[in-house]
Amino acid sequence: MPGASSAMALRDAIAAATTDAVDVTVYAPEPFDRLGDLFAARNVSVAHRPYPDDGTGGFVVVRRDGAFRGALALDSVRASLSPPVRPPGGSRDESFRRFMDLFEGTGFAATDRRQLLATTREIEDRAWRVGRGTLYVGFQSPDALAAQRSVYERLGRREDLAVHLYVAAEWDRPAIPGVTVHASDAGEVGTVWFVAFEGGGTDENKCALLAEERAPGEYRGVWTYDPARVDEVTAHLRATY
Repeated sequence: MPGASSAMALRDAIAAATTDAVDVTVYAPEPFDRLGDLFAARNVSVAHRPYPDDGTGGFVVVRRDGAFRGALALDSVRASLSPPVRPPGGSRDESFRRFMDLFEGTGFAATDRRQLLATTREIEDRAWRVGRGTLYVGFQSPDALAAQRSVYERLGRREDLAVHLYVAAEWDRPAIPGVTVHASDAGEVGTVWFVAFEGGGTDENKCALLAEERAPGEYRGVWTYDPARVDEVTAHLRATY
């Protein structure tokens, strides 16, 4: 069983998420409060600037430490907050991917498991498309993993992709071909939603989502493409489990 310092490692990774100042400006006829609710995190400010109702719905501009990061149509942002959940290897939602790119490394607060599942699927889809390397995913219970079994059976068929799943209890279900299941009583496996792809040998493909459940159905976390942070997460999982 991991010691106390190991048990805090995933939470530490969330706490160490970028502290760059992120400024989000919504140019629209009316404020869009839901975006502010999502990024209820340190060093993130969301402001509304009145914009004429020209039929486009408005747009969102993101700056990090004062530097322009990018912009998205507000309608695309709205859709990204309730994204479709697609299986790895299925059709891709480019507006959702762009949303993830803009807010990469930004701490978020989420009460919608659908948002977290869609982000998980985006990371798994990257692993599927790369087709090699190692994917790590955590589950709160055997039932939660069993409900997603078909997804990991599909990923397990990628011969050069190693898939490691972590469950906060004994796994007494049938084996999943091509997949390694790790049963653990470590507290972080049951309380942190995590998925990480170590890139298949390429830094630009590394990505991870970490979200701690603070109360039933309420999460705070971060998704990141920072190779060093992803390496820290995957190294901890390999060393601990």
